[in-house]
Amino acid sequence: MNDLQTIAALGIVALTVLIFSYKVLKRKKGSCGGGCSCAVKPKMKE
Repeated sequence: MNDLQTIAALGIVALTVLIFSYKVLKRKKGSCGGGCSCAVKPKMKE
């Protein structure tokens, strides 16, 4: 694992997994953040 290209590739894969996991966990809260096709739209605070 001394190859710089291998380490860089593993880093990119790890970063992608972290971003994907964050988005999945953020979506599970049940609140619509917009940008989806659901019928419930977020209420704007005035």
